[in-house]
Amino acid sequence: AIEIRNELEILKEEQANPRQREEVTTVPVVKSSRMSLMTMAAALMVMMGVIFWFWNRAEQTEKQRQLAVTEKQEADQQKKLAFTAQQQAEEQRDIAVSAQQEAEAQKDAAQKSAVIEKEARKAETHKRLQAERNWIFNCLTPDPGVEDQPSLSPDNEFLVYSARSGSRADKGIHHLRVEGTRSFELTDDMTTDEFDPRFSPDGKFIAFRSGDRLGEGSLYVMEATGEGRRRLDVNGHAPDWSPDGRHLVYATGSYTDPAARPEPSSLRILSLETGQDSQIYAGDSVDPRWSPDGVWIVFWSIGKVEDDGHYAVTGRRDIGLVRADGTDFHLITDDLEFDWSPCWSNDGSKLLFCSDRGGPMGIWEMGFDSHSGRVTSALRALPTPTEFAGRLDVSRLDSSMVFVNGISNLIINRMKIDLGTFEVAGVPETIIPEGLFLFDSPKLSPAGDKIVFSGGPMKRTNLYTTNSDGTGMLRRLTNNRFRNIMAGFGPDGNSILFVSNQNDNYDSWEIGVDGGRLRQLTEGWATFTPPIGRPVTGDYLISLANDEKWYAIPSTSNKIPIEDASAMPKVNEKTGDWMLPLACTSDGAQAVGVVYQARAMASDPAIAIAIGVFHFETQRYTVLPVSFIQDGISTAISLVPDNSHAILTDKDQIRAVNLETGQVITILNLQNHGTNLSTVTADGYLYYAATRDERNIWLSKINDVPMQVTDN
Repeated sequence: AIEIRNELEILKEEQANPRQREEVTTVPVVKSSRMSLMTMAAALMVMMGVIFWFWNRAEQTEKQRQLAVTEKQEADQQKKLAFTAQQQAEEQRDIAVSAQQEAEAQKDAAQKSAVIEKEARKAETHKRLQAERNWIFNCLTPDPGVEDQPSLSPDNEFLVYSARSGSRADKGIHHLRVEGTRSFELTDDMTTDEFDPRFSPDGKFIAFRSGDRLGEGSLYVMEATGEGRRRLDVNGHAPDWSPDGRHLVYATGSYTDPAARPEPSSLRILSLETGQDSQIYAGDSVDPRWSPDGVWIVFWSIGKVEDDGHYAVTGRRDIGLVRADGTDFHLITDDLEFDWSPCWSNDGSKLLFCSDRGGPMGIWEMGFDSHSGRVTSALRALPTPTEFAGRLDVSRLDSSMVFVNGISNLIINRMKIDLGTFEVAGVPETIIPEGLFLFDSPKLSPAGDKIVFSGGPMKRTNLYTTNSDGTGMLRRLTNNRFRNIMAGFGPDGNSILFVSNQNDNYDSWEIGVDGGRLRQLTEGWATFTPPIGRPVTGDYLISLANDEKWYAIPSTSNKIPIEDASAMPKVNEKTGDWMLPLACTSDGAQAVGVVYQARAMASDPAIAIAIGVFHFETQRYTVLPVSFIQDGISTAISLVPDNSHAILTDKDQIRAVNLETGQVITILNLQNHGTNLSTVTADGYLYYAATRDERNIWLSKINDVPMQVTDN
């Protein structure tokens, strides 16, 4: 190319200077032209070769490019195939995992089904074997009277229990050989009631309480023969021994009737060696029993103390558990059934308790795992020969157990009295006989012609009305499994006020005397005291005994929360003493009740100190100190028709107290009458609830020799 360019330049110069070209000799010109043509031909050939080379190179490059594209497409295709294969592999793996999971689920279901079937077969076999075994029942105390709170010795040879004997008015601890018929008293030299006896694990000692059931008293320990008695100076109830016999667990409160708990209680443990006394559970708890392995304590409860110290009453009777160190509290029954008096089986693998969940009050058991503290089997009823079984104690040796076959019952009586002197002027006549199981005392209508009370068969708590003279039929106003209690007539006599847990909490309710117009007055109050109707104004007086407050709410209230109500003044704002109103004068100007000392803790017992009269106009109290008022929120008060006297009913007597002078007149002495309301009518009748009580102790055990089954 360079040479051709040079030749072209020479040609251009020659054409531009022809003369110069002629001066050149001919021979060199011809030679130069030939050389130029040859050079040009060579250059053309070179150019064609270069062009061919470039074309060939371009063709090869294009082929290589197409080959690369093809290879890339094949590689992409391979990638797609590999990705598809991976997806298919993952899908196959997911299918395999799902199949494995389904297989495991089917295996688990099959195992569960097998376990259920095995348990069913086991239960059926156990039921059949139990049916084939001899259940032996023996009444150990057939004599008339009340024998209560039995405890078996560890070898099943002896029984101790609480009872009255001879002419003594107080109860003592009695000792009886199980196979014998004659008991002897271990505490005949003591002058107060003794109850809650419990054998030590080695059978050498007996722990018990001496004193008032709901008031002052102390725990004692004595030898099984009654000798070597030692006062522990602890105001406790229902003591039970630790498995090593070095400690006692006890409750701070008690009761006379499990259906009517007067106050909350807590659990404490006392060291018999050092005397150290410490609280392990502040929530409500009575009748504690220590597990055989020493890990758990079982009890029954109607409520608990919240973290802020507030005591919440649930009203239910449930079985609770707490570890001996005070941790891991939980309920193992939580329903409307009446569950109480728990015990452990001799090896701790079962929990037994008394309950009405089958109808009559009977004995039930469930499996228990001490490691987890949880129930391991369904509830199962055990056979009993009586319609009522309570106060259970189970042997430490085998499956034998003792229980009490009865409970106190109320009979409604009336008798004529002189309204001027309050002297008895007639003989008692029965208005409502025993058999209905009254929960609480009857209340008279303002006109005195009707009675309302709570009770029913086997102490169900429905509301009933009847004529005050005992004529006519009973009329049931409620019919449910809730607790409908503390009933009384409204100021106009057309409605009935009562307390019920129909909405989980205990609240105040109103119902018409015909059973209609049911209405909830309060919402979430957790009250356990009777609502009182205030005449003229129509207000309702409602108390919260655990908060030591009372309120006056309008009669139009409908599920009023406690935040919307204002508490009435206390008797003494400095000391915190307060009044529990129990009655209103007929003009609605005054409320009359019992004055209580302020408690340091919710679990402390309530101490009554006086009768109080609150004047609504001045918002002030008149306090009448009365020395005979019993401890506990259970003293009952009503007013005579002219409002001059309060009728006070306590443990053994019915008295009239002049609300101006404080003069006390004894109307009637009733031994073991109980704290039940008495009422005086305008026509001179005194209505009162007398206690009828007959209880015996029964022994239940299983004979391990199967019964002989014949074709007959």
